[in-house]
Amino acid sequence: MNEIRIVGGKNKPAWKLILALTFSVLVIIALIIIALGSYSDGLNLPIFNNDPVVSRALHTLESAETKLRKNTDDTSAHLDRVRSWLVLGNIEGAELEWSKWKDSSQPDWGEIGRSLQELKTKTDEIRALLHEAETSTSPADKYPPIYALLGDIASRYEGIPKYRALFLKGYLLLREGRRGEAEPIFARELNNYEPLISYVRYNHARSVNVSGSEEKSLELFEKFIEEYPSSRIAPLAHLERINILKDLGKGDEAIVECRRLLDRYPKSAFAPKALRKWAEIHEERLEFDIGADIRVRIVREYPDTEEASATIDMFFGGLYALSLLNERDRLTIAFEAAGKRPSEALPVLAELADSQNLSAEDRAIASHGACRCEFSLGHYFDSIDWGNRAIELAPGSESADRAGIRNGWSYARLNKNDLAMD
Repeated sequence: MNEIRIVGGKNKPAWKLILALTFSVLVIIALIIIALGSYSDGLNLPIFNNDPVVSRALHTLESAETKLRKNTDDTSAHLDRVRSWLVLGNIEGAELEWSKWKDSSQPDWGEIGRSLQELKTKTDEIRALLHEAETSTSPADKYPPIYALLGDIASRYEGIPKYRALFLKGYLLLREGRRGEAEPIFARELNNYEPLISYVRYNHARSVNVSGSEEKSLELFEKFIEEYPSSRIAPLAHLERINILKDLGKGDEAIVECRRLLDRYPKSAFAPKALRKWAEIHEERLEFDIGADIRVRIVREYPDTEEASATIDMFFGGLYALSLLNERDRLTIAFEAAGKRPSEALPVLAELADSQNLSAEDRAIASHGACRCEFSLGHYFDSIDWGNRAIELAPGSESADRAGIRNGWSYARLNKNDLAMD
């Protein structure tokens, strides 16, 4: 694993140094959340769900809750809950359970209470020391006591507290450049927890980019994609490469990267963002015909996204004119605009509903869109007329069925409940 560098190169502009330092602080805050976060944070990371210790704790917690539904005074069940919460990293939950149900006559309650208090104290100390380190001009000088506390937690506790402590220790060692000490932690003690390692690698690539080493960052993101193609943030690594290539003026290479993301992760939340970047490259080149085609693809394939909404705005009073598009593409944009811009979409849809160049099914879609527009504008009789037209054009189609439902809503608004029921 390469050494993590927060600032690289010589004679970097002051703003890049400030940005790099700010990013390093944000990264460590994120890692503190992972390393010392709440119970829910831990369970949301899939690395923990397959761990046998964590699985047993979850099973014990469920069994204890079953017992308590039958007998709320079952102290052994409450004790099991405290122990399970500790293994799952929920210090607050364990403390609340212990303080509410502690039984001074039972030695186990005293023992678990001491263990709980020690973990809480150590966690608070680590947070305070990390804050000191990140506000210090020599953060590495503050690390030795943090390492000692993390090592103690890792040796004395099981489950999520242990893994969080190991992960944070490994990450801090990498930040110091002590790769030889960090890698055994990831290779042996955390070797089954790939998302932790991939998270470190991803942020390494980002930190190199922020420091101004764009070409090196491109290499690191490519290496990340090759090593962790199944990672949830692999599509984001592609998007990072797209942004860097765009910033470097390498538009054609950025387009290739857009295609790679879309081919590999078409259902990812980052897919419409890649299409938007692709369109922007052509728009910057004044190739608006190509840009328009890509923008339509965003609306057609990813209609419920911010990118689709922004595209609709561009075709209604923005960069593009609908007249640039063929009728089918115009139908795609206008139909999706029916809910957001009904008064503007209505005349377009009405014209398309009469077009002889479109199939009956496409004209039914346009009629259904007009039905939606009129309904949004409160014109319920007109909405019903358009709905009936959609039903006549393509009976049994999805557009006809949806138009029929919309007609029922219109009749209800007109207090014609007998027709609404029909």
